[in-house]
Amino acid sequence: MEKLKFIGVAVALLSCTASITADDPPDMTAGALNGRYWRKLSLMEKAAFVTGFDTAMNVALVVSPENREKFSIRAPTYGDAVHMMDSFYRRHDEKLPIWTAIRMIKLEEDGLSESEIGDRMAADGIWRKVKPETPK
Repeated sequence: MEKLKFIGVAVALLSCTASITADDPPDMTAGALNGRYWRKLSLMEKAAFVTGFDTAMNVALVVSPENREKFSIRAPTYGDAVHMMDSFYRRHDEKLPIWTAIRMIKLEEDGLSESEIGDRMAADGIWRKVKPETPK
């Protein structure tokens, strides 16, 4: 009986999640452009995207130096940044927003393991850790 309750709760949670994300077009996740959008761009459009993102982070007066550093990947050229993004989306879920991918690439560059990246993303408030309840 407990297993049926657990399954019922899981189905209810999945239904809520589906209804929250159902409003987003396929190229967006939680209102932000994602990997599906990224993959549709031409090489020139991708270069323009990372150039614009980097420029915006560096000139925006409302972005703190700490946040600027969090989203600054160390690529020698914008072309290298594009290759890093392409590689990221070959390895990760394309539903991840592009800004999240940039943050995760930065953490990879900083030498964090996948589990450490998850911990940092949770600590930064980007996502929440989900801890499944152990069956009784």
